[in-house]
Amino acid sequence: MEIIKIIVKEIIISPKHLNSNIESYIIEKIKEKYLNICTEEGMIIDIIKILEFKNTISKDSKTIIFEVSFQVKILEIKKGIKVSFKPSLIIEKGIFGKMEKNDHENYDNITFLIPNSKLEKKEENLSNWVFINDTFKKGKKNINKNTVVNAVISDIRFDSEKKDENDKVIGSFNCICSFY
Repeated sequence: MEIIKIIVKEIIISPKHLNSNIESYIIEKIKEKYLNICTEEGMIIDIIKILEFKNTISKDSKTIIFEVSFQVKILEIKKGIKVSFKPSLIIEKGIFGKMEKNDHENYDNITFLIPNSKLEKKEENLSNWVFINDTFKKGKKNINKNTVVNAVISDIRFDSEKKDENDKVIGSFNCICSFY
């Protein structure tokens, strides 16, 4: 699910930052703007290195636009990928969860839903499960907030406009899943 990729993005820098430390400043700005951000390519979880940068002075001459090519580690989100998550919300309509970073944190901009309805005849979802007190039950199996759910992504919605609490655009992936 993690892949290494080269991407090209633009950043805008004020002329006052043009000095012998410009490369360090560009790296800092790239990390500030793109680290842990969802793009169409996936979620950028590491910026490995800057490969190249080119600049142009904007038409108003007040800023400099840098086109930066850099190598990143991306958490790839696409149909057919198997994921595991602990539910963050269980309601009658389905099981919601987030992609886990580690034991104590989640990626807030990657969410999963296993709906309580048939999406396609071939998919295993919650239609044969019974919802009782924040738990789905099927025979001797139970799914609650302490259960690790194994699922496969069957549909994806990418939202390029999602913002974090500081009003920074971070993007998001909302994934419809089924059991595997």
